[in-house]
Amino acid sequence: MAYHSGDTWQGSIPLISILVTVTISCLLALINIGSATAFNGVISLTISGLYSSYLLAAGLLLYRRCTGSITIPTTYEANPKIVTEGETVSGQGVVNLTWGPFRFPGTLGIVINVVGCVYMVIVVFFSFWPPVREVDASTMNYSILVTGFWILFSIVYYFAYARRVYKGPLMEI
Repeated sequence: MAYHSGDTWQGSIPLISILVTVTISCLLALINIGSATAFNGVISLTISGLYSSYLLAAGLLLYRRCTGSITIPTTYEANPKIVTEGETVSGQGVVNLTWGPFRFPGTLGIVINVVGCVYMVIVVFFSFWPPVREVDASTMNYSILVTGFWILFSIVYYFAYARRVYKGPLMEI
């Protein structure tokens, strides 16, 4: 089987990627047959993980917006300069960022970021609630424990190992 179904625009579909995605989705749907609580736990973990990652990015963007540490470019170059290590760091150890071609300027952008962050906090908060009102050990939503474990594991891993070996992404400005 080829990785793509053809060379024309109509047939350049990544078949293997689609088949893997469909297979994983079908297998996850089968969990609902065995236990609705397990299925709700998987969905809850998915929602909390997705929105937590968005919340982190939106929160950091909001912080940068409020502190004014993202500069407005004078012109946009066709070929951005690739920045090497240490070249973008200011005297305070903060990376200097420049806005891209799409942004909401001023107060409107801050309001949009605040509304987005508030919405994501509400979604993450309620994703950890159990699906029924009368909760016992079999209907409890344990996804908060799994999420908390991975957060603690990530923090310990970073301070124990990753901060010494992680070099960071290659940045373009």
